Amino acid sequence: MRAVRLPSEPVRVLRRAFPKERYSVPFYSPWIEILRRRLRRVGLVANDNIFGLAWSGSMVEQRLMRLLPLLPAGVSEIYLHPATSTSPTLAATMRGYRQEEEFSALLSPAIKGSVAELGIRLVSYSDLSMTPIDG
Repeated sequence: MRAVRLPSEPVRVLRRAFPKERYSVPFYSPWIEILRRRLRRVGLVANDNIFGLAWSGSMVEQRLMRLLPLLPAGVSEIYLHPATSTSPTLAATMRGYRQEEEFSALLSPAIKGSVAELGIRLVSYSDLSMTPIDG
């Protein structure tokens, strides 16, 4: 293992994207920076931010279009639960998740255009693990 996902979702960005929605800082927030320092100390790479926790199952095109211009500097992971169709098992275990809409958002020409226009570079965790960690 060379890279780890940290659940560090900046509430201030969520509030800027959708100011009428309410978001609270997760109870585990104080421990994120402690964990980040420990990971760096042992040579593991981690994302700076993550998006998809507060909107889990609802990372649809509208949310992504509002989020992309607000991404903070650094490495932000945006995670979704895309699917081309659902099943009874998925429907039962992921109630309210909009997998097909999330899949469509990933293929959206508007999203692709926004990513290009904003100069966002798409990478994977394996790409990150090949680069040195900034200190």
